[in-house]
Amino acid sequence: MRLHTAGALYADVIVRQGARVVGTFSYAVPPALQGAIAPGQVVWVPFRRTRLPAIVVALSDQPPDFETRDILEIAEPTPVLTPTQIALGRWMADHYLCSLAEALFAMLPPGLLGRPRTRVVLSEAGRSRPLDGLFPLSRQVVEELRRAGGEMDLPALARALRKKGLSGTLSRLEREGWLKLATFVEEPAARPHREPFLVLSASPEEVAALRERLLAGRRNPPAARVLEALARSTGGVREKKALCREVQADPEVLETLEAEGLVRSLEEENFLRLAAPEKEMAAFLEREARRFPRGCAWLRRLQEAGGVLDLGAEPVPAEVWRALERRGLVRRERRPAQVRLSVLPEVALARAAALRRTRADERLLALLERLEGAEGRALPLSALGREEAAALLEAGVARTEERERLRDPLAGREIVPQPPPPLTESQGRVWREIYEAFGRGGTRTFLLHGVTGSGKTEIYLRALGRALREGRQAIVLVPEISLTPQTVERFAARFPGRVTVLHSGLSVGERYDQWRRIRDGKVDVVIGPRSALFAPLPRLGLIVVDEEHDDSYKQDDPPPRYHAREAALALARLTGSLVILGSATPSIESYHRARQGHYRLLEVRAGILPAPTDRVRVREAGRPAGVGFIPPLIQTALPRVEVVDMRQELQAGNTSIFSRSLQRALQETLEAGEQAILFLNRRGAATFVMCRDCGYVVRCPHCEVPYVYHADLGRLLCHRCGRRSPSPTSCPACRSLRIRHFGAGTERVEAEVLRLLPSARVLRWDRDVAEVRGSYEDILGAFARRKADVLVGTQMVAKGLDLPGVSLVGVVSADTVLHLPDFRSAERTFQLVTQVIGRAGRREERGRAIIQTYHPDHYAIQSAARQDYAAFFRQEMAFRARYDYPPLRELARLVYSHSQEGRAREEAGRVARLLAGRVSAVPEARLVGPAPAFVRRKQGRYRWQILLLAPEVQPLLRGFVLPEGWSVDVDPVSLLS
Repeated sequence: MRLHTAGALYADVIVRQGARVVGTFSYAVPPALQGAIAPGQVVWVPFRRTRLPAIVVALSDQPPDFETRDILEIAEPTPVLTPTQIALGRWMADHYLCSLAEALFAMLPPGLLGRPRTRVVLSEAGRSRPLDGLFPLSRQVVEELRRAGGEMDLPALARALRKKGLSGTLSRLEREGWLKLATFVEEPAARPHREPFLVLSASPEEVAALRERLLAGRRNPPAARVLEALARSTGGVREKKALCREVQADPEVLETLEAEGLVRSLEEENFLRLAAPEKEMAAFLEREARRFPRGCAWLRRLQEAGGVLDLGAEPVPAEVWRALERRGLVRRERRPAQVRLSVLPEVALARAAALRRTRADERLLALLERLEGAEGRALPLSALGREEAAALLEAGVARTEERERLRDPLAGREIVPQPPPPLTESQGRVWREIYEAFGRGGTRTFLLHGVTGSGKTEIYLRALGRALREGRQAIVLVPEISLTPQTVERFAARFPGRVTVLHSGLSVGERYDQWRRIRDGKVDVVIGPRSALFAPLPRLGLIVVDEEHDDSYKQDDPPPRYHAREAALALARLTGSLVILGSATPSIESYHRARQGHYRLLEVRAGILPAPTDRVRVREAGRPAGVGFIPPLIQTALPRVEVVDMRQELQAGNTSIFSRSLQRALQETLEAGEQAILFLNRRGAATFVMCRDCGYVVRCPHCEVPYVYHADLGRLLCHRCGRRSPSPTSCPACRSLRIRHFGAGTERVEAEVLRLLPSARVLRWDRDVAEVRGSYEDILGAFARRKADVLVGTQMVAKGLDLPGVSLVGVVSADTVLHLPDFRSAERTFQLVTQVIGRAGRREERGRAIIQTYHPDHYAIQSAARQDYAAFFRQEMAFRARYDYPPLRELARLVYSHSQEGRAREEAGRVARLLAGRVSAVPEARLVGPAPAFVRRKQGRYRWQILLLAPEVQPLLRGFVLPEGWSVDVDPVSLLS
């Protein structure tokens, strides 16, 4: 312990013990560390009976009102949290009523800090002492440790005994001298990956000399000798026999080279050429015309041919030309068979050199080229051939050295750089406003509203380009990991080498390496779901939140229960960044703020496709590049939308989950060679299993929600806790055999498509399928490459996919969430239906969408069918105003859970009574509840909730102490958990 002294320095640190966030603690900074310690650093601190890694979040010369212990040492001098992140964490802690430690630890990559482990070790006495007098559990502990050789990790011991609470027993055994508890901190799971590298260590001159030797080759094949001889010959021609004799090559070698197109063989030729002067020829013809007419005729033919005849082409009788030759009038010339180059001499020489090289020589040359072009002239040995590496080592031009290898999730992707396309008139107007906002500087928020396919992504890309030109950096948030590959490819094509990704689908090592690259300023654009907001970019200037309405931007458990959109706005205020919120169906909160003037509303009116190549891009004089172009893209038509009343389908005798219209449309789509998407926001093959005699519904015993039947598993699955159970063949309550699967999920839809269209190629995309790493890329890739005709999916297919081959979208049931007890149900229905039917609007030909519903007159369905956001917003706001729901009031949800239902009800009532006193002082505030939560029981614990509505909920809850078992969710996006 340190007593407070003048000139002392104190640090607030956050501590995490394993998976549990402990909180914030104060420590004294010893004199040796003063001046070296800084906020954001990892330090070692004494904590109870051990030492733990902690992160410094503040320094002060004001002593706390208690004695403090000293920080032990600095574990990592480079800060793992930036001042901006610490400030954002304080805002999150204040707004979402979580601890500062919870907010800040959420910003770190997993595995950054080592986990403390407890080792249980038997003492000498504990190894041999009789077990008489020990309590049963204590006896089991000692016996298990003896069986294990005298020591075990605490988690392994707890698993072996099937006990969770061993701390009291172990403490007692330690006091009695049976064992010792040793605590240590494991090495962090996230650490640099090191492996042997092959490093090019020779000088450039030595490398050049080796390359020359390799290029010259070690072999001397006949084909190489032939090519070299021809390349050195005048005109590239040689007599065939003489050449073969000189280079010692068989005729078959020439045939091989001719087959490769390198040489051409010329056969032997005989010519007859005039040999006498013109006067002598004329005299002979006049004198011998009657005596030697055949000779005179051929002589005249020879004169007409220019003095030369090819005896192979002109059949001059041998006795004729010999008689003329004896008289000195002609002579016979013979040209032997020849070989001529068919390529330039330098090409022949290069091919000859290649023939002289062995395959090993070629591999060594390729390796040399790779090494010279690699960063640091080094490549990991694991990626190289052993023989080539050994040859370079033996030649003395390389050495092995252990180096760090970055794990890059984008490695191996072939991304072709793409220039920006021209803008439509509507895009140009929007971009002009954002462009000018960059020039003014400061924080500004834009709500970019545009129908699906209207070109919002191109606006994002332009904004990123402007930010990067100013030396700033950007974060692009997408709602789902599954959208990341599509987004990354498009963004990386525009900004090659400057983009990375951060999401939970990466390995611990990949996330750690990318986090360090971001922190060190080696990338400028970070793409990912909500956690990518915490990327420690040092020069942040732009934040894009695509599909800003999406619920997945809200963190549920564990805390902090933050909304990435709201946290992005806070981060922008801290960094002076621009924010672009984009959506075809903006959240009611965002659109309301835009109408109130807090955001600038920008609307892109039409869908677009690339124009034909004869369209010309024209720039207006006086406009910045990329602004004010004549419309060079063509407008896409919104899909034709048909709303089918499923009540009428039933009245007509159609009991299928597909209406007659949807069945016909599917058949027509597949016959035309086009693709379809079928949307149903429900997984599994059946929604629930119910007895037709007594009405019993099979429920999860831990959560009390109905099980969902999954045909591919052949089992029932709880979508709350993951518990599985066999599907009963008889009713557990009345033993009736009339127990059936009711409802329809994506598996059932998939099966119905195959029943209707047996030859259809169907893919299913929901959470069950997407749990396998990389599966979303495989599914999307296969569908985009036309390897499937129909894609069946849940809300994942409604999120920002660009699939131009889709001409039909079917919403199997638009009523899935419409009447659930949540004030956002209509909004969620409108958003899902609007987004998914927009998948049929990304083509020049007009697509088609069919919405099946039992409530065709509901304003959410009608507005979605017309793609009329303004109409939906008016009616939804009228509903919210009647009950003071957000955005007109803030909302906080307090949930208490306990293993005993009575205890949960009593505690909820107690807290509600205490809160009522605070709420009564605020006229516009009110409490709803306490009442059972929508999911009344979850994982064996009963749950009760209280809703608080007020102009600001934080002042009413700040300082209000809640015991263990309570959770607080500010701005919840759902009341259905």
